Formats: sequence, structure tokens, C-alpha cells
Amino acid sequence: MTVKGYNTRKTAGKYYIPNTFDLNVGNNLRTLRQIHHLTIDAFAEKVHLSSRSISNYENGNNTITTESLVKIYESNIYRESFTSLNELFDALINSAYMQSRKR
Repeated sequence: MTVKGYNTRKTAGKYYIPNTFDLNVGNNLRTLRQIHHLTIDAFAEKVHLSSRSISNYENGNNTITTESLVKIYESNIYRESFTSLNELFDALINSAYMQSRKR
């Protein structure tokens, strides 16, 4: 089922529509991954997460966990862009929060 362009999934008999915040975080994560020309599989391997987890984060189906953020940071993929975990957090989470508030 599609609602206003969002992918939905049925959970416990009810349709789940990703919230704006999770969608924005996912879009930010996808953009960062694509800037580095990585496929979901290549990115997942580098950050030691499953491809399914990355896909779910990018599509707003799951809220990214603190553990996943730390794994992404510790993978050093974005080391030239973010010199601290706080900078990565700002790029993914704080900007998504600000985007969500604009709507």
C-alpha cells in the first residue's frame, strides 16, 4: 500500500507509515552513502551492519540506533567529513530534526 508516496508496511494488522523524522534521517544517511559512491551492500559491510538494517534506516522504516551511529562513525568512512561523533550526529540527526520542524 502507498500513502502520499510513502512506502507502508503492515504490522500487526495495521499499516505503518514512516514518520517524517525517520524519513529525514534516512535521506541524510542515503545522501552521505551516495556521496561516497557506496552501494547499500558495500556500506553495510564497511560499517558492520546488515544491508537490511541500512535499507530500513534509509527508507524510514526503522529509527537509527545509537549503536548504529557509533558503528558508522568508527568505520572511518566519513573521517574526512566528520572529525567527531557529534559532527556525524549533527549531520544525520539534528538536521533531520530541523527539517521535520519545518513541516
